[in-house]
Amino acid sequence: MLEDLASIINAMSITSDYRGGWKLLEPTIGYGHIVTLTWPKFKLKVVSFKMPDDWNNETAFAEMIRTIDPLYDVDGQIIWRTVKTENTRDWEGTDKAFVIDVVDAFLSGEWTPPWKCGFCQQRHNKKITPRW
Repeated sequence: MLEDLASIINAMSITSDYRGGWKLLEPTIGYGHIVTLTWPKFKLKVVSFKMPDDWNNETAFAEMIRTIDPLYDVDGQIIWRTVKTENTRDWEGTDKAFVIDVVDAFLSGEWTPPWKCGFCQQRHNKKITPRW
C-alpha cells in the first residue's frame, strides 16, 4: 500500500514544473484508502483522493485521478462547490478537478485551499506562497 502511494505521488509529480514542492507534501492514508496530501509548513490540507484499486504504475493513469473534495475545474480555474456557489452554475456537467492540477495550482501560488489554517488570510491575499 505504501509503495503504491509513493509511486502514485511520484508519477503525479513527473510532469509537474513544481516537482520539488511535490516532494515536500505529506501524505496520510485514512479509512477506506483515502489519501490526504498536506503542506506541513502551513499545516494545511491541500487535497484528498481515493487510492485506486487497480494501480498499474503508469504516469497517464496517475494524472487522471480526481479529487474527492468538492473542488471543480471550471475553465482552468479551481472552484470550491459550497452552498453559496450551488446556484451560480450548472454543476451537473462539471467534472471534479484532477489532483495534479489542484496541487500544481497550490504550489504555484495561484490557488489557496478554502479551508482554514493559520496562514490562510495571508495566502488569500497572495502575500505568501509555498517555498522549497
